[in-house]
Amino acid sequence: MPDYPKGDTRERNPTYGHVANQRPTARRQGDLERVRALQKALRKHPSKTQDDPGYRRLRYIRYADDFLFGFAGPFAEAHQIKDKIASFLQTALKLTLSAEKTLITHAHTGRARFLGYEIGIMYSST
Repeated sequence: MPDYPKGDTRERNPTYGHVANQRPTARRQGDLERVRALQKALRKHPSKTQDDPGYRRLRYIRYADDFLFGFAGPFAEAHQIKDKIASFLQTALKLTLSAEKTLITHAHTGRARFLGYEIGIMYSST
């Protein structure tokens, strides 16, 4: 776990910052239509960069013999983490991971099953 957290926060999205910086000027000028348009434009962009190379997070939850890792980072690193876990379980505890149950799932496109629940991310552009 200590190897993977990296960076304090994600970088700010430059497109979002550019639009956000225009809003106070429009408000000072009393242009309410432009303020509304800028607020609407802000909703189209994430405030932070989603693929920030200097940011990583690894979360872990365990219940009995089930565990779930949440990782914010590249897919290749997720495979490395899975391989490290498998080798640790094999060498230290003499346990094996079930190939059909051990999956790497992207939270936006799929769901992870944990203790009978499907865990994923909900997204709405509005």
